[in-house]
Amino acid sequence: MLALFGITSPGCMTIEHAIDPRTPFQVYGGVTTSWDYILREDSSFFGSCCRLIDLPATMVGDTLLLPVSIPLASTADDDE
Repeated sequence: MLALFGITSPGCMTIEHAIDPRTPFQVYGGVTTSWDYILREDSSFFGSCCRLIDLPATMVGDTLLLPVSIPLASTADDDE
C-alpha cells in the first residue's frame, strides 16, 4: 500500500496547482498550497502527513516548472 502511494503521488500538488483554474498560477504554487494546508488548523492529520511526505517531490516538480511558471506569474502580475 505504501509503495503504491509512493508511486502515484509524487509531486501531486504541483500538478493540482498547475491545472486548478480557480487559483492564479504562481512560482512554487504546489509547495505553497501544500504548506498552507499543513498549517491550517482544520486540516486532517492524515492529509497533513501525506502533504508533508509529498513536499520534497512537489518542490522538485515546481522547480522543473520554473521555465513555465516564471513567465506566467509575471504576466499575471502585469494584468492586475
